[in-house]
Amino acid sequence: MPSISSTSAVHPLAAWRRRRQLTLAQLGETLRQNPQNLHRYEQGERLPPPDVRKRIQSVTRGAVPADDEFWFRARLRALKGREALNAARARAERAVAAEQRAIKAREAVTADRRRQAARNGKAVP
Repeated sequence: MPSISSTSAVHPLAAWRRRRQLTLAQLGETLRQNPQNLHRYEQGERLPPPDVRKRIQSVTRGAVPADDEFWFRARLRALKGREALNAARARAERAVAAEQRAIKAREAVTADRRRQAARNGKAVP
């Protein structure tokens, strides 16, 4: 079986598991691993210990290698992806905050105009 590309945005272990329509629980049972740990490996949050990497390589028939460099690169890609997502989220939050400030400023101007009109005895629009 050809190996899974290491340039994909999805972790190769997750890609392999999804292609075979396996859940984390099913793969976890096969690998004798907690599904939460597998999720962390796929998200790049943790690196599996060497013995688990060897079992993964065996179960995937070499599609997901056991070598350190592969796993470190996969983790780095996941972290970079998360960093980009967090940056986009922060930009969106800043844009929302700026819009909220603009709305409050418009409301303040409207309130000032109404107070001024009320003092001058004019109708308030």
